Amino acid sequence: MKTTTTITLLMLSAFSYTQTSEYNNYTLAENVQSQYTPIKYQPTEHVEKITFTVLGKKNKERKFIKEYNEEGQLTHFSGTDKNGNMIPISTIEYDQNNKVIVSKHYKKGELKNSIYRTYTDNGKLKEIVNKDAKEHVVFRNIWEYTADDCLSKSIRFKKNGKIDKRWAYEYSDQCTKSKTTLYNGKGKVINTWSYACKEEGEKLEKRKNEAQVCKWEETTNNYLIKVYQTFNEKGKVRKNVSKYTLNDTLIVEQKLMDENDNLIHHSTYDKSYDKPLISTNYNNGKKTYERIYKYENDNVIFYSFTYKGKLKSKYEYTYERNLLAEQKAYNKKGEVFRTVKLTY
Repeated sequence: MKTTTTITLLMLSAFSYTQTSEYNNYTLAENVQSQYTPIKYQPTEHVEKITFTVLGKKNKERKFIKEYNEEGQLTHFSGTDKNGNMIPISTIEYDQNNKVIVSKHYKKGELKNSIYRTYTDNGKLKEIVNKDAKEHVVFRNIWEYTADDCLSKSIRFKKNGKIDKRWAYEYSDQCTKSKTTLYNGKGKVINTWSYACKEEGEKLEKRKNEAQVCKWEETTNNYLIKVYQTFNEKGKVRKNVSKYTLNDTLIVEQKLMDENDNLIHHSTYDKSYDKPLISTNYNNGKKTYERIYKYENDNVIFYSFTYKGKLKSKYEYTYERNLLAEQKAYNKKGEVFRTVKLTY
């Protein structure tokens, strides 16, 4: 499930990507391994530790251990090497507001890099510094805010301390973004995003080093619909339509479409991004990848992955006292190719 679930996550991040140096992109890159190895699972009640025993081909065994603090946040992640020795994979430290301040990542048990974060008094990200095993800076990113607490500037530095890229943000009122400008290290404009378009039907115009962005909202009897439309990196129009419950703004559907409103990706949810129901990719109007999930008492009990209508793999989950006890993975022939057992 690791690979296909990661694909889904990356697709969702693409939905919200706004050509800015957003902190969530760093979070995604760092946490994919710890969250999705060997499987993605967040216990619904507090546990101090989970041991994952993975049985693969020819019953080859590997173990992973995840340790959590009292708030249910992952603090230590380790796994066995090829000799069966338990070695660290990552460690995470939090501040009094449960925000990540230090995350360390290891390769073959040896420290690979450390990422440090600092925040403003209002809890917004202020700085990220990525250092290698010898504490040499790999990159550094800072965020600056206006007196109204709106993001005004984001700067990414190279390891030599020189500016790599800089984002500048302008607003019309109350942190309503009007323009984003991206500069290179020498101060030359690389691209500009204009947010003046706010109505459906306005034609997007692609100019050199400039892109127009349209954002608008609609309401029906039961739903709030948010639309975000701009260009992708190849200059083609892309439109993201998100549907939420009207009363409590819970996600129920997302669509990604091209300039002709042909579907590229479509997902439905049970009122949470953590509970997808059906997630489908399209190519020229035809289904390619599709993932289907089933739940019981808010727990996923089944997941299948198909390609062009043919089953590629499926996963079954069993629980004990509302905690995941086992996941079995089956190939297209219905044969078990991996079992993950969880002990607490």
